[in-house]
Amino acid sequence: MSPVAGNKVEGALGPDDLFAFALALALGGGGDLPHTGLKPQGETMADKKKILVVQGQGMEMRGRVQVEIFGPETLDDINAMIQASAQLHGLEVDIYHSNDEAEVVAYINAAQMDALIINPSGFTATTGPLPTALSELTCPIYEVHASNPTARGVRSTLLPHCAGAVCGFGYAGYSMALGALAAGG
Repeated sequence: MSPVAGNKVEGALGPDDLFAFALALALGGGGDLPHTGLKPQGETMADKKKILVVQGQGMEMRGRVQVEIFGPETLDDINAMIQASAQLHGLEVDIYHSNDEAEVVAYINAAQMDALIINPSGFTATTGPLPTALSELTCPIYEVHASNPTARGVRSTLLPHCAGAVCGFGYAGYSMALGALAAGG
């Protein structure tokens, strides 16, 4: 019998498993990551890589509009999952959201970070100052999208300045990017 059933590898964690575990951690739960025996890391804040997570234009509308594309999760749900996933990976995260591109650029320029994860959302195809700001960073940058914007005809102007992108895996994409950074990416 094949270990793959309906595009899911038998015994592997899916985005729903990761999201549920991360949300439970964020809400004060604990325990092992299902099916792995992994536990959240116990490092001190001084030991942890500092990751800036930027939530772009329109992210505050998650869970209220385009639910058929982005799902029912709200920005608060997504941010809680990011915090829990960062804890699991032994990373420190600072999450920032703004609908103003100039404010995002100013925040990025002032931030003390080891890496950047950005879901540009409404800024994905910007021709404003954000691509230039990213091009000037010396740390790793990962672009994350819950859906696949290219499948909807949207081309990112930020991606040429990124080390990588995670698209189409729902909000588990943030955990994937955090995992890559924790592993040295």
